[in-house]
Amino acid sequence: MPRPGHMIVCGDDALAERLAAELATVYREQVTLVVPPSRRPDATTGRARAAALLGWIQTAMNRTEGPNGSSLTGRVRLLEAAVLDEAALSGMGAREAAALALVHDDDETNIHAALAARRLNPRLRLVIRLYNRKLGQHLEELLDQAAALAVPGLDPEALDTSTTVLSDADT
Repeated sequence: MPRPGHMIVCGDDALAERLAAELATVYREQVTLVVPPSRRPDATTGRARAAALLGWIQTAMNRTEGPNGSSLTGRVRLLEAAVLDEAALSGMGAREAAALALVHDDDETNIHAALAARRLNPRLRLVIRLYNRKLGQHLEELLDQAAALAVPGLDPEALDTSTTVLSDADT
């Protein structure tokens, strides 16, 4: 189980893997990487797939050790989730997380997950990948307003929550 304040990265491509690796290696964060279940019939499952993915992440980042020679395996936890609904987000620790990055290749998946995450944890910092920039601007405002409304009587500035929407052009 992740500690409070950990980071969650959800995605279906190399961007999610690179982001999780960078958070773990460069910023020394505890990260939960959530990927869709493999659709390949010959795919490995469980610990073998997690070990293979962590090995790939470490190789991609050209790092195999964390601080003081510790393994990164303890810093990155791999989970599979077919959908990112409230139950799945709660199971991956979104209620206690400091931040959630939604970098799926599909805008609709990211939007639905962001709304569910905001309901679970109004203080959660969100980073969302959207291809539609105009929609992203409106979504930032909506999610930040939802966070402020979820904690009545609290000054929105004191809430220290934020939503950032990035398009591929931004990254």
